[in-house]
Amino acid sequence: MFLSEVSIKRPVFTSMVIAAILVFGAVSYTRIGLDMMPKVDFPLATVLTIYPGAGPETVEREVSEKIEEAVSAINGVRTLRSVSVENVSQVIVEFELEVELGQAIQDVRDKISGILPLLPAGVETPKVQKLDLGAMPILHVAVGGPGSIDEVTRFARERVKEPLQSIAGVGTVDLVGGQEREIKVWIDPARLDVMGLTVSEVLNALAANNLTFPGGRLNAGTTEFSVKVDGEFTALADIGQLKIVEIMGRAVRLLDVARVEDGLEERRSAARLDGERAVVLVLRKQSGTNAVEVGDRVKARLAELEKGFPEGYSVFLAIDNTTFTRTSIEHVQFDMIFGTFLAVLVVFLFLRNVRSTLIAALAIPTSVVGSFVFINVMGFTFNTLTMLGLSLSIGILIDDAIVVIENIYRHMEEGASPFEAARQGAAEIGLAVLATTMSIVAVFIPVAFTRGIIGRMFYEFGLTVAVAVLISLFVSFTLTPMLSSRFLKPSRPNRFYRAIEWFLVGLDRGYRAVIGSALRHRLAIVLLAIGVFAGSLYLAGMIPGSFMPSFDMSQLNVVVTTPTGTDLAETERLAGEVADRVRAHRGVVLGTVTTVGADAQKKQNLAKVYVKMLPKELRQVGQLAFMDQVRQELAGFVGAEVAIEEVPLFGGESGMRAAKIQFNLRGGDLDELDRVSRELVAALNERVPGL
Repeated sequence: MFLSEVSIKRPVFTSMVIAAILVFGAVSYTRIGLDMMPKVDFPLATVLTIYPGAGPETVEREVSEKIEEAVSAINGVRTLRSVSVENVSQVIVEFELEVELGQAIQDVRDKISGILPLLPAGVETPKVQKLDLGAMPILHVAVGGPGSIDEVTRFARERVKEPLQSIAGVGTVDLVGGQEREIKVWIDPARLDVMGLTVSEVLNALAANNLTFPGGRLNAGTTEFSVKVDGEFTALADIGQLKIVEIMGRAVRLLDVARVEDGLEERRSAARLDGERAVVLVLRKQSGTNAVEVGDRVKARLAELEKGFPEGYSVFLAIDNTTFTRTSIEHVQFDMIFGTFLAVLVVFLFLRNVRSTLIAALAIPTSVVGSFVFINVMGFTFNTLTMLGLSLSIGILIDDAIVVIENIYRHMEEGASPFEAARQGAAEIGLAVLATTMSIVAVFIPVAFTRGIIGRMFYEFGLTVAVAVLISLFVSFTLTPMLSSRFLKPSRPNRFYRAIEWFLVGLDRGYRAVIGSALRHRLAIVLLAIGVFAGSLYLAGMIPGSFMPSFDMSQLNVVVTTPTGTDLAETERLAGEVADRVRAHRGVVLGTVTTVGADAQKKQNLAKVYVKMLPKELRQVGQLAFMDQVRQELAGFVGAEVAIEEVPLFGGESGMRAAKIQFNLRGGDLDELDRVSRELVAALNERVPGL
């Protein structure tokens, strides 16, 4: 017990050590990020490839299958899935949990680089990304204005998107629902045939005459100029006068075989805010950054930008996923503070000594603040699980100090001086305190190193609790005996002391009676313990299980899926009807944001209606109950399949929905797959009530 000896003899040294822990903890607190869940690298990678103009079968045959064949040779691949739709191929690679994800991603990139010459001409370079669940969208910003859709789109891109992308911590900003200006060239096949030309010749002429390229250098005396050849079109008339070829001395121009039109690009995505068309910016944070801080920076920057907007233009924060994170962490922080107060109050009621209570209570803030150093060094964040660990350990942190103080206090009651009582009391109880603390550490350290996704989730939780408890052990061996030797004094009996004493004496007598009865009926007590244990195992099997609990986040998603081949306009119309019916619940719903074609595959038949509910305290129905109500109301919706889902705590483009159970049917015949899938759906509906 040299720590206690040194601490008692060197109080200034002990105070400086504890002060250093508090200072470093306070500094670390300002550097720790704030997030909803721990940063977990799921063993998934996605390969996204764009093949403009190709149908699903072509995309599958020419792109997806070649990528799958190349990637399947990588060591550690567990499963391969691909989704091939019009223009887009998405290959999802799942690795074994033990695989080092960074190296696996690099192996995928290497394999993709090797097959680039085998991919068809016109295919864009495949994008390889790990499934970064920490880079989920945090904000959806709607931009509106009095101009045409292309003007609003250009305004959103130049005046809103570009400034937001420069903010520290902002990752990508995707624009949904906009339409850019596009020059369309409508070729007349008949006139083209008369001239004896082909479409390729027209395309080559357009490409060759719409270029800006370096033209070398020009020396004029002692001065050197860089020459740039600006050959891009600047006016619509210039495009029409483009010479394609010369036939018998006569120039054939673009206007002779085509019509040039200044229009808008084809709509491939749509966004609506409470039923009104809008341009929506989807902001994702960079991996590992503080989601709440990034959100605050974005909101502050939006307020600055809006001051300089032209009349009629505005931005609206349609979705703010940082609010629930901030509120959840604030609630946990309050619970920690309130739990600390209750723990100190209980200690005071039993010790009935203000000085001993304060000495014991110092172990809690010292251990918690000291844990901030470890959290910062390890790169953890303040999230649900680390804060849960600190909250759980509040009652444990004060235990060691109470045991030490109680033994010191006993020696003082027996007549020892405070100095001698602190030395003897800490030495006598030290081994027991060490054993109890290490038993707690022995429970939580294995939790941190549990295998599988659950283990990765609880890694930060287990280590945080273990470190906090170890710091409390250090405090009980140093600060507690030092302060006891200087400030602890026996309590003087008073009315409050005697009232509590009467209660404690009665409690002691009752406890003695229970222990005596237990010792007289040993066999009955053993059988009772076995029965309780067996009953607990039986009841544990009846408790429902899930990967994550359901939270009332005051938000939900309505996924609208129309038949394959449905165009964007029809999907948008049907999703609008769904959104209108949901918004009819005025006392529950605050607003909706509808997006179509906003997923990684740009599916024109998939829409998502984000529903923002009123805060819990302002509505009469809970989120889960409201989801059931909406599910029943939309059960017979004609024209599309409608699914009501919780907003997932984890983001990422995994190509999978947030459904609780999913079936994957595989085979080479699409018609046979369609038939079997319909039989499976019918069987499930018949045999599973409530599906």
